[in-house]
Amino acid sequence: MTSTPAARDHFISGPRSDHIRTLHRRLVGRVTSSYAAAVWFVVQLTDLVTPVLGLPDGLLPLVFIIGLVGFHLVLALICIYEMATSEKSSDQQVD
Repeated sequence: MTSTPAARDHFISGPRSDHIRTLHRRLVGRVTSSYAAAVWFVVQLTDLVTPVLGLPDGLLPLVFIIGLVGFHLVLALICIYEMATSEKSSDQQVD
């Protein structure tokens, strides 16, 4: 079942709907999904390698927590980048 933009907009309504649509258009979704896939891969790799190399069992939760903290950092940085580029493009349109 594929969803069209009109069908998706039907479910996204309210005061935040413009903000959510803007995030879908920008890099935020692509960057966060790429980061989530990379963290998932690293966690899976850590789970496989830890017993083979005799590493401590506490390493897997540590890698997961670092991934979660990094996710918030990446999300903040990409939002700052998007705001800076949108301000720059609006400044260029005014000139």
